[in-house]
Amino acid sequence: MPTYASGLSGQVGAVAETTYGTPVTVTHFYEFLSENFQYAPAWLDGMGLKAGQAYNRASRTVVSQADVNGDLTMEHTSGEAATAVADSMGFWWKYALGSAFTTPVVVLGTAFSQTHTNGSKAGQFLTVQVGRPQISGVTVQPFCVDEQTEVLTQRGWITHHSLEAGDRVLSLDPETREILWEPVISVHRFEHDGPLTRWKSQRMDALTTPNHRWLVETKRRRAPLPKMTVCPECGAAGLKRVATHRARMHGIHRASEPARVRAAVFTGKPAFRTTEELASRYDYIITGGGTPACFAPAPVYTDEFVELVGWVITEGHYQSAPGYQARGVVISQDAAVNPGYAERIRALAVHFRAEYETVSEYCYGNEPRLH
Repeated sequence: MPTYASGLSGQVGAVAETTYGTPVTVTHFYEFLSENFQYAPAWLDGMGLKAGQAYNRASRTVVSQADVNGDLTMEHTSGEAATAVADSMGFWWKYALGSAFTTPVVVLGTAFSQTHTNGSKAGQFLTVQVGRPQISGVTVQPFCVDEQTEVLTQRGWITHHSLEAGDRVLSLDPETREILWEPVISVHRFEHDGPLTRWKSQRMDALTTPNHRWLVETKRRRAPLPKMTVCPECGAAGLKRVATHRARMHGIHRASEPARVRAAVFTGKPAFRTTEELASRYDYIITGGGTPACFAPAPVYTDEFVELVGWVITEGHYQSAPGYQARGVVISQDAAVNPGYAERIRALAVHFRAEYETVSEYCYGNEPRLH
């Protein structure tokens, strides 16, 4: 039997608004069979591209219009409640038809009659609250990340507002630790008026709500330092005590050297922690690793071709201006400043000449250029 989470649980509640767009506290909740409400914002993107950046900036993306649509399926209830306009089906008929509700009239016993006539829906607004339970042992998470957060899909890196149900995103299975392409089941967007926490490091930059869940490593130990048997100064091998040898023969003492860093070895099962929980713990957020089960078992392209593409993206350009004798991709590198990089490019030139490709090299000052 699944255990449904606490929190909002499964519910649909609604109450009339006084001012359009100003939500009020929902006080009435109704029995229902199913619902599929979706928050559907319309995004307005700035069309200008920043120099050196071939994609739209998230900071110039705003919600120009928002809509909520979907279906609510429920059984038709009776109207004998004391506040039938709020607690019975009459509430929904009123806003569906734009009617002026009339007080329920007793027909017989507990049978009541309500009269609704078509009218104008202008000026009639509702605040609707939907709660969806999840099968887990934690509280329901109604919010998550901001709209500028990106996810890697088979369409490339896209922001949250561009994500659609059915997109396949790169995922990590916490049980098998396999990297897989998994489809997005549904996408939910909400207005959030509360605190946000930013996580920024060399590997990630994310803005989340306090109840956003992270996959973390919970148990770890320090890997033992490898035992030294060879002196790094003179190369003497087979030593039982390298530290003693270095102190006596080379005057190098362990206390004067920087501490050797031991890597963390994770031994536990990954678990989910909220942003709020991580503030008082020392768990490690999992930002990489895993077995790439979804990728090709054998390389699709050669290492040389992949390296060439990298050079073209970072140090290359397409030469096609009038007046040039040849047209093609040019890779430039200053041999005086980066001789190692220049040699790597020359090695690629040798390789692709052997592949019967057209490759030439010429110099522009101290800067060799591969064409």
